[in-house]
Amino acid sequence: MQALTTTAMQALDEYGVLLTATDVAVGGGTLMLTAGAPDATEDDEARMLRVARRMVDADHGLPVRVGVNAGDVFAGTVGAPFRRTYSTMGAATNLAARLMRAAPWGGVLATPAVTDEVHRRFVTRPVRPFTVKGHDAPVRASLVEGAVSASTAAADRSVPFTGRNDELAVLETAVAEARAGRGRVIEVTGDAGVGKSRLSAELRARCGDVTWLQEACDPYERTSPYHTAGVLLRRILQIPRDATAEQAGTALTDTVTAVAPDLMPWLPLLATAVRGDVARTPQVDDVAARYRRERTHQAVADLLGAVASGPAVVVIEDAEHCDDASAELIAAVLARMLPGHPWLVLITHRGGVTGLHHGRGFPARRVHLPPLDAATAAELAARLAEHTPVPVHRMPRLVEQAAGNPLFLAALISAQADQADELPRSVEAIIAARIDGLDPDDRRALRYLSVLGDRFDAALLDATLTGHGLAHDQHDRWRRLAEFVTVDGATFAFRNALVREVAYEGLAFRRRRELHALVAEALGRAGAGPASQLPVHLERAERWADAWATARRAAEHARDHGATAVAGELPDMALRGPRRLDIADAEVAVTGRGGRGLGARRRVGACAALVRPRCGDHPRPAGTAGRHAAAGAHP
Repeated sequence: MQALTTTAMQALDEYGVLLTATDVAVGGGTLMLTAGAPDATEDDEARMLRVARRMVDADHGLPVRVGVNAGDVFAGTVGAPFRRTYSTMGAATNLAARLMRAAPWGGVLATPAVTDEVHRRFVTRPVRPFTVKGHDAPVRASLVEGAVSASTAAADRSVPFTGRNDELAVLETAVAEARAGRGRVIEVTGDAGVGKSRLSAELRARCGDVTWLQEACDPYERTSPYHTAGVLLRRILQIPRDATAEQAGTALTDTVTAVAPDLMPWLPLLATAVRGDVARTPQVDDVAARYRRERTHQAVADLLGAVASGPAVVVIEDAEHCDDASAELIAAVLARMLPGHPWLVLITHRGGVTGLHHGRGFPARRVHLPPLDAATAAELAARLAEHTPVPVHRMPRLVEQAAGNPLFLAALISAQADQADELPRSVEAIIAARIDGLDPDDRRALRYLSVLGDRFDAALLDATLTGHGLAHDQHDRWRRLAEFVTVDGATFAFRNALVREVAYEGLAFRRRRELHALVAEALGRAGAGPASQLPVHLERAERWADAWATARRAAEHARDHGATAVAGELPDMALRGPRRLDIADAEVAVTGRGGRGLGARRRVGACAALVRPRCGDHPRPAGTAGRHAAAGAHP
């Protein structure tokens, strides 16, 4: 048990997954794991699966089986003040428990909600659909048999190439210079989903005859020294990626003997970089420890200089995830090699000071990809929707929501085609991770501001949120939140409507009702007209009588002024009230028919994995993981 627990805690710490609860029973026990809550990352599902495989594959002497599921859950503290714990609960958590019981010993069983999000980064094998308690329909699931490398798994995230012709011309010119014998480094920066990988793919399609070496930095290997450099060097030196340390050492020895025999005395330093194993040499033993890193950098640069005989493009993607030892080595090699060798080195990076970037001392031209302008985004949306049934009147709103991010736009259009009401997971995960990275007080402030809408003025802010510690003149706060909120005089606006939506989804239901009530009161005092935002806030504050009357008036006002789309949506909102009010059927019939309820759960990534080890040959009683998820009442 100690070995299993140690393995679990090391994996949880490495991948940022939470141990939510434990349960010990005769003959075994259960661990409940949560990713995506309380803090989200961009890759909750993959992190959870890596933890699961680590626990199953480790040699700790106990058989283990794991069930993993993802979905909407309630998250928060439960229990009395003197014994309170954080937990997640709901149907998604309960299904994880059912999967655990259905999984074979030594297996990881995951639903499509998990495996569909990790694309080709894991080897999966579908199992026959099976029935579980609490589900009428058979459950589909797959056994997760292992992870593959970041580069092998790189998903085809391409969308129609649109609006990056100037940046592409810069890269094509650099390829031409490499063909002429002048190498250089180009660093392409931009936010997640803005099109860095798509730009690289387009360049490759147009330069098909040049040698192309591409690797993606693995975010899960940032603590492994020389991981990125080792993978890249093995590609360049034609050493198999999966070669053992001994095999890599033998291949490296053969290569150095053939192309750079004068480097044989420094073979152990080269072996460190390619993660190989060779015999020690007197020359390396004589190098003091403080000089070994510099000598390794020089030896690698000399070896690459010997093998760089022809033009090539070397692409290092997601360089913000590059481990520190690799970043130092690659930066030193680039500073020594280029422009004297015919290689174009293309580095994609989200910006910042982590991983491999030009700030480490190598010369590079920076190409920044801003969001697409409105006209280009609309063109891209039209191309994406050519084979996708998206209502025409919704297209401008989708373009506005995506705020020039091609990945967001493609995901939103796809969700519309699937008639999905919730935000696409690929979009939500990126934004939620950015929000959860804020200081807790600023994160709370951003979520409270989301209730005010995409755009609001200082007067409304002060009238509603002063009691919660927010005011328009908190200049330091607005500087810290500049990534999310813009300030133009007395006008405040979220930079992206999707950011506001994800921030809003992070609010507890009760807090939403309280804040919407404050906004409604402020708007009422200001004398807002019937076509204002007042009906929305009243309805979300659950002031049903006021919402019913106000929404009906706003619908009539919109219809009278020709706003037919709005006039159709407002009665839909108004009709939620009669379910809770004593309103005559005739009056309801005059307003319209239909209506849909509000969704209000926070989405969490790979929300729960339940892991059961078996001890000895005792009977395996039914676990109580489901009770962990259901215990107590969420406030």
